[in-house]
Amino acid sequence: MTASAPAAPGGLVILGANHRSSSVDLRDRIFVPDAEAPAFLTALVARDVSQCQILSTCDRVEIQAVAPSAPVAIGVLQAALAQRSGQPLAEIRDQFYALTGRPDRKSTRLNSSHTDISRMP
Repeated sequence: MTASAPAAPGGLVILGANHRSSSVDLRDRIFVPDAEAPAFLTALVARDVSQCQILSTCDRVEIQAVAPSAPVAIGVLQAALAQRSGQPLAEIRDQFYALTGRPDRKSTRLNSSHTDISRMP
């Protein structure tokens, strides 16, 4: 499922939790069923995210987003998943992973010279 707003795209942000970064309990809490995805994505687009899509499986929940500011987008995505989980962000922040960068205009891959992969502090 994908949602977008007319805002100009900036940086690419991927934020998620998978079987290596998080507990089964957290992944179960943040799982977004297909029926709820449109409302979830629309709420993200209303909060400083230009475009987004979500991949939600039994082992991974990942949001791919484009936003004018990667740090702001990471905060928005973390807050949305924390709210969905019913747990304070401070208690679950270290279970998320993030990838940020700019899309390479010649392909759909990230330009590795502008990519930073990190665990959330």
